[in-house]
Amino acid sequence: MLGAREAARNWVFAAGLVTDKLDEWVILMNPGPRPARVSFTVLASGQPLHVDRLQRVLLPAGRRTAVRMGSFVNRVDLGLEVSSDRPIVAERDLYRVGALGISAVVGIPLR
Repeated sequence: MLGAREAARNWVFAAGLVTDKLDEWVILMNPGPRPARVSFTVLASGQPLHVDRLQRVLLPAGRRTAVRMGSFVNRVDLGLEVSSDRPIVAERDLYRVGALGISAVVGIPLR
C-alpha cells in the first residue's frame, strides 16, 4: 500500500462494512509532537452517526494504534469519517474472517 502524502485533521472512507464474514480495522498514526483526540462518525446511508466509545479517543504523540470497528459497530453500509484535533494519518483495512483476502487503503484527507 502507498503511504499518505500528508497528515490531516479529517479523513473519509467511502465504503466499508462489518459483518460476521468481514472484519474492518482503522489504523491511526499521530506523527506530531503532541497527543491527538480522535473521533469516529459512521455515514450510515448518508446520515452521520457518532460511534459511542469512539469519541475523543487519545492518540499519543508519535504513536500508532489500530481500532477494530467490529467491536463498536456491525453495519453493511459503513462510510466513515475520522476527525482529530491535530493532524494524523488514517487507513482502513478489511479482512475476510476465516478466509484469504485483504484490502488496505489510506483515507481521503479533507482540508
